[in-house]
Amino acid sequence: MRFDYSNIIFVYDIIPALSFIAGVMPLSVIKSKRDESEMEFLYNARLLQIHTIKKCVGFPKRYTFYVSIPIARLAIQIHGHVKRANSIYPVNQHEVQMRRDHMIEANAMLQDLISQIEIANELFGIEGDAMRHWLDIVEKEIRLVKGAMKKDRERYKDLPDNTETNINVRFMKAVITELREIKDAIKGNNAA
Repeated sequence: MRFDYSNIIFVYDIIPALSFIAGVMPLSVIKSKRDESEMEFLYNARLLQIHTIKKCVGFPKRYTFYVSIPIARLAIQIHGHVKRANSIYPVNQHEVQMRRDHMIEANAMLQDLISQIEIANELFGIEGDAMRHWLDIVEKEIRLVKGAMKKDRERYKDLPDNTETNINVRFMKAVITELREIKDAIKGNNAA
């Protein structure tokens, strides 16, 4: 006995129909119409780290400790700082500043990385297109980090100071006030 599949409606047949009925746009966007993602700085930092490590592995071995390791370490730290910055979801100005500090550190290291890449180019004569591609990734990351910092400044400008958001402190202050009122009430009853 054979099963007749012609009457079965598969999920992949239903989803486009439902999205059309609901008025939802299709999920794919034409490449030329795409905007940069807000998280592009994370992806680009990862790409920079991978590309930098691949380039450093190709440098002469006798320069490993003087050139390769410092350059690779910078790229690793840049990626680490943007990951740390992105892992902070600020609820107060102190946390906004912590996030900003990581972005500032990443930006400073990007500037340092450019200098180190230029030194490596002078030592090893990196091919023009390869050098341009590497510096394009670094410059794009600088632009993305600065853009993320600007967006953060706009997004988090209205967050309260650290003391205003600490729920435990406010709760404890309310409890202490209530206990004082109870204590005063007890003193008043004992005095009468």
